[in-house]
Amino acid sequence: VDPLDWCPNGQTWTVAALLPSWLLYPLTCGAIAAVEKRAGSAGLGMLAALLWLCSFGPELFLFWRQGGHLSNEQGIWSYVWPPAQLADFALGCVCAALARRQRAQLPTSQPSSPNSVTSRASGSSIDGEAMSPACQQQ
Repeated sequence: VDPLDWCPNGQTWTVAALLPSWLLYPLTCGAIAAVEKRAGSAGLGMLAALLWLCSFGPELFLFWRQGGHLSNEQGIWSYVWPPAQLADFALGCVCAALARRQRAQLPTSQPSSPNSVTSRASGSSIDGEAMSPACQQQ
């Protein structure tokens, strides 16, 4: 898929760009859970740094190598090309796992569980762990 053939329908592009990430989500969560179980928050932090480097490293290298300039085509390849979104999506998943760990360490005097969302309008509660069982803490 050539990213220079820009689709004028941004919604279609969004789905096309995120579809590989959505399909790989169970594997991504499994890998994140394994890192979290083995190395805790430090491991998740290192994984986040590695994913950030995978996502932005090539652009930063080109920017430095070309004297502080990126061409429009290079910018498009780094953003519009759907596989370029994989590292960004995985980085978001790692940051969510880090936030969940931080939230779980809060004092238990909070009115709701660390992974629940309560709707003010209906008063109903949704358990966050039930929504994504692949990412439950082991």
